Amino acid sequence: MKLIKSSLFCFVLIVFATTSIFAQKKLLKKAGTNLSEASQSRGVQTIAFEEEVFQFGSIKQNDIVKHEFKFTNKGKKPIEILNCTASCGCTTPDYPFMPIAVGETAMITVTFNSTHKVGHQKPSVTVVTNGQPKVSKIYMEGIVE
Repeated sequence: MKLIKSSLFCFVLIVFATTSIFAQKKLLKKAGTNLSEASQSRGVQTIAFEEEVFQFGSIKQNDIVKHEFKFTNKGKKPIEILNCTASCGCTTPDYPFMPIAVGETAMITVTFNSTHKVGHQKPSVTVVTNGQPKVSKIYMEGIVE
């Protein structure tokens, strides 16, 4: 008898939790908001890049290309860049170590060294923050002749 009561209680609890989750998603969708907007209203930091891919066109081997990826903190709290890592040794990111205030903009400078590179190149930099999204990627793309 206790087993039946326990099983019934677990079943009711699972149904209640599932219904609550779907109801919240439905309300957000009905209100015309997405999850990132909802996180902003709760005071979460939000990073927004002006561009995620920089097209550097066609360059010669051994050329060095530098680009500043501008971003804005669109959240309700200061945002911190916790880490930036490049996909290969040919690319070096330089990022701010101080928190970026709400509404402020900052830059991540990415340097691509085309030495020993030929053809289409698209190195990436993975950006890790304390906000939303936690992980973003930015790219430099072009052709090395």
